Amino acid sequence: MTLATNSRRSFFRSACCGSLGLAASLASPHVFSADAKKTSMTPDQALAALKEGNAKSLTDSPVRAVQGRARRLEIARGQAPFAVLVSCSDSRVPPEVLFGRGLGELFIVRNAGNTVDTVALGSIEYAVAVLGVPLIVVMGHERCGAVEAALSVVEKEHGVPRKPQPDDRAHFAGRAAGSQRRCEGRRADRCGGA
Repeated sequence: MTLATNSRRSFFRSACCGSLGLAASLASPHVFSADAKKTSMTPDQALAALKEGNAKSLTDSPVRAVQGRARRLEIARGQAPFAVLVSCSDSRVPPEVLFGRGLGELFIVRNAGNTVDTVALGSIEYAVAVLGVPLIVVMGHERCGAVEAALSVVEKEHGVPRKPQPDDRAHFAGRAAGSQRRCEGRRADRCGGA
C-alpha cells in the first residue's frame, strides 16, 4: 500500500467514526431530555465573561473557578458550557486558567496548532447544535511549536517528517524488549536509568 492510500483510509476512517459518533449522540434520547439545561448567556455576555476572567488572570486577581465536589456532581448530570474554545494543545495555554473559568463552563477543542479538521468541526457542531453554546472562540498563541514546525518545513524546504508506519510499533517494542533483557540484573544507573 502506498502512503497516499494509507492517508486516505485514515482520513475516511476518522471522518466516518467522527460522523457516526456525532450521529449517535444526536440520536440519543438523553441529549434532548427535559432536564438538559443550556446556558442563558448571549454571545456578548459570554464574550464579556471570558474577557473579565482573562483580565483577572493577567493581573493575578482571585478568580471564581468552581471546581469542588458539588460542582463535579452537578456537571455529571449534564453540561451547559457558554463558549466553545478552539485552542492549541500547548501545555502553556490552558483555557480554563487563562479565562478564569471552572468545570463545565467551557467546551474546549484542543489540538496542536489549533486547526479545525473533520473531528474538531464535529465537536464544535455538537457544542452549538446540542449544547446550545452561543459563542465560538479560536485562540492562538505566541511561539506555537506546531506552527513553527510547519513553517520550518515550508520556509527551509525541509522534508516533511516520515509518517510512522504500522510496523514501527513492532520495531520499537522489539528494541525495548532487547534493552530490558540487557538490563536485567544490572543497576539502573548502568542501564540508562535514573
